[in-house]
Amino acid sequence: MKLFKADYDAKTAIIDEEAKKISMPKFVDNPPLTLDDQLRYSEEKLPGGGPLVVSTFENMTSATAGLAFDMYVVPESHLHYVAAIPVLLTDVGIIKDGVSLAYDQMIERIRREILSVEAYYGTNSRTERVELVIRGSGSDSEEAIKAVGWMESILFDPDWRIENLPRIRDAIDLYLKGLRNTMKRSEESWVQDPAYAYWKQTNPLYLSTSSFLTSVHAIHRLRWMLKDAGSSKTEKEFSGFLAKLAEHGVGADRAKLTELLDILTDEANIDIPSGAENMAGLMKNLSGEAKALAEDAIEDLRLGLAEIPDASLTADWRYLCMQMAADLKTDPSQALSDLQYVMSLLRKSDNVRGFLIANSANQKSLELRLSTLVDRLDDSPSKRQTYDTDSHIISRLRERSPGLDRPVYVGLINPNTRSGVFINTSDCASYETTDPETLLKYLSARLYGGGGAHSMFMKTWSAGLAYSNGLRSNESTGRLIYYAERCPDLAQTMQFVVNELRNAEDDPSLAEYAVAQAFVGNRAGSRYEQRGAAMASDLADGITPDVVRKFRQGILKLRSDDRLYQKLSSRMEATYGEVLPGYGPRAADVTGAVYFIIGPEEQFESYEDYLHGVEGDVTLYRLYPRDFWIVREF
Repeated sequence: MKLFKADYDAKTAIIDEEAKKISMPKFVDNPPLTLDDQLRYSEEKLPGGGPLVVSTFENMTSATAGLAFDMYVVPESHLHYVAAIPVLLTDVGIIKDGVSLAYDQMIERIRREILSVEAYYGTNSRTERVELVIRGSGSDSEEAIKAVGWMESILFDPDWRIENLPRIRDAIDLYLKGLRNTMKRSEESWVQDPAYAYWKQTNPLYLSTSSFLTSVHAIHRLRWMLKDAGSSKTEKEFSGFLAKLAEHGVGADRAKLTELLDILTDEANIDIPSGAENMAGLMKNLSGEAKALAEDAIEDLRLGLAEIPDASLTADWRYLCMQMAADLKTDPSQALSDLQYVMSLLRKSDNVRGFLIANSANQKSLELRLSTLVDRLDDSPSKRQTYDTDSHIISRLRERSPGLDRPVYVGLINPNTRSGVFINTSDCASYETTDPETLLKYLSARLYGGGGAHSMFMKTWSAGLAYSNGLRSNESTGRLIYYAERCPDLAQTMQFVVNELRNAEDDPSLAEYAVAQAFVGNRAGSRYEQRGAAMASDLADGITPDVVRKFRQGILKLRSDDRLYQKLSSRMEATYGEVLPGYGPRAADVTGAVYFIIGPEEQFESYEDYLHGVEGDVTLYRLYPRDFWIVREF
């Protein structure tokens, strides 16, 4: 380690000397004052009064249309259905012209007729906007009109009939498998999801639509609701088996439960230990239908074991057994009816906004077609729901740590990796901020952000202590964030960043650098479709071009201050310290901050030792996928 440090310090000194020879680029004379200065758009009205944002690009031949439905009309009692809705709209087939069109036939026709049609959730973590977006695209006007027709088909006529249950179940199974594999993918594709879910844990709708960990359990539950026991006798036999299995988990450790599951599926070539004979015998004596269900339940229990902590193993094992038995009692036709009910709440003309991206020659026909679709929506008034605002994840954590108030340091255990991840955030400026003091904090956070040679990104990356990483204030989320992934040792990475900032030399040219960082958000170079859809979302969130303009003008006003660098550097420790333990204020004193890590137990232990050294007697609380579930009550 000493040799590595000596080699690193020597090479760093060379790089720093060379960097000093490079003058900081001059800030442009006319910076963009909005996120898309060149975008031509207009705000129209849909039937029912919802806004329609029309973006015009004369040199595009393709066209895209979309409708976004506010999800806050879904009652809390039905939130366990919402995770499945996008995939059930697009992946099970439709009823077209009164005839069932199977999924494979539907996909083939879509491929031939249009560019795409899709359904997904659009969210904003700051405003907590949650919408179901139905979007279609065509390569020309004719295709685009057909795309709106396909949007109408998946919105009004998905094949959610009992006769189509085999395909519906297949789609749910495939989706659930993909969700469960999320944590095995590249870290940059998923790690911010759990951290933001923890931040927004008081909003069960946000969790249900935006957290894959919450969705895993919701889809698992729907999977069992869509199963058919076939007869009350089979259902009773299966429920009895799970009740016995739940009892068998009392006091058993993870190894014993895993061994039991192996025995019940004949995967263990060992003598059956004492205490397991009754379960093995019961399994063998199940009827064919009940045994098939039991085998399915055993596989789900095996997967569930990987998501629950040792501290609540008995209770969580019992819950899973009871949950599967209870959800099987739901008639599949009732589950499909509940899904239709949720869609009926969404399909209302006062509950939708739209966006259209096309050239002016194609807009009229597309607006007319989109209006025809919206005319089919129910014109009765929508009712916006209110939800339980309990801290869902912390409440679950308190079951393992009685008396816990609000934890300061938390993290998600991920046994699929050796490295660690930081996602530490605190309140900062958003585009709606005009207060000069908050804007100074925002600029201070930009001094060592970005990709400059002096930035924490470049220094940490070149030291091999993180891959994608950085310090920045994000005006879209209104948060200051320290993010670092693939850290070989979290404690070492944090200590390195803190030391680099403490030893940073004064450099007045960084004031211009920080100001320039405030203008990097610009969509002018993005695809037309992305620019139009993003503008429509911004307007829905109240982030109008005028709001962005005032924010950036406030930054430019601060730039004219001759003492700007002194003001920013004097705030640097208090600002960065909000997301860097061991630098600046104590974490417990930072209101609204989230200190979140992800990694295996070894990373937690090392980082906890670091925290004890800089923050004193603090606890780093372990979270598990089970902690993000929204569970049913028994």
